[in-house]
Amino acid sequence: MPGGARRVTARGNLYHPQCLTCSVCGRQLDKESGFYHLPPDRLVCEDEIKREKRAEKKDSMKCSDCGESLEGTYFQHEGKNLCEKDYEKYRKKCSVCGCSITGSYYTGKEGKIICAKDYKEQQGGNLNCKKCGKEVDGGEIVRAVDSLFHTECFSCCKCSKNLAGKDASFMADDEKNIYCREDYHKKFSPRCHGCHEPIAPKPGEKSASRLKALDKDWHPQCFKCADCKDRLGGEEGKKCYPMNDEPLCMDCHKKRLEK
Repeated sequence: MPGGARRVTARGNLYHPQCLTCSVCGRQLDKESGFYHLPPDRLVCEDEIKREKRAEKKDSMKCSDCGESLEGTYFQHEGKNLCEKDYEKYRKKCSVCGCSITGSYYTGKEGKIICAKDYKEQQGGNLNCKKCGKEVDGGEIVRAVDSLFHTECFSCCKCSKNLAGKDASFMADDEKNIYCREDYHKKFSPRCHGCHEPIAPKPGEKSASRLKALDKDWHPQCFKCADCKDRLGGEEGKKCYPMNDEPLCMDCHKKRLEK
């Protein structure tokens, strides 16, 4: 090699630049692109090293259940690498037709999983959300008042509070409009003639006490003498002696007669 010619040193030997090539792909090597010296006397470019490492990693992968080497397509489930045969054991199955579910699915009564095809047949072909009108495409849904709702659409028609949570409760009117309990009672519950507030159950209760007197509705604690404000009716109250459609106790009734 003449003294003025370009040369490259590798493995303690001298090379013409064009002769220093990858022993795998034949690519010309230089210090900028990077190369490795592998025994026995192999020069390999960086790209081929990366390919070999990927191949080694793939060859070492085994199914977490059966231990067979994974070749081609494999599946992951809860951190496990699985072959197609073992993955089938973990796939959700339709409680109606028994087929494995690959796409969207629905949750029916008692938490049973139903594929989209069978669920649509059960609903007479209608899988549209009652509120927004768009198709309910599986996953979490709400079924109420003989209709389907996206979870984000199942909300009070008055205050827009979402009612899809486990602790949320709802009520519906005759037209199947959805209300939270508070707004339903504000609109539909009878109002007390004494305080003018709805006669509705308190949080955590299912019913509310109501007293009917003088053709009006009252909270029991609100049915009082119009003059002295003593409580009337029930076991704790005095007997009512109305006058001019007003509730009065006996003493106040006599006082009005004496005027």
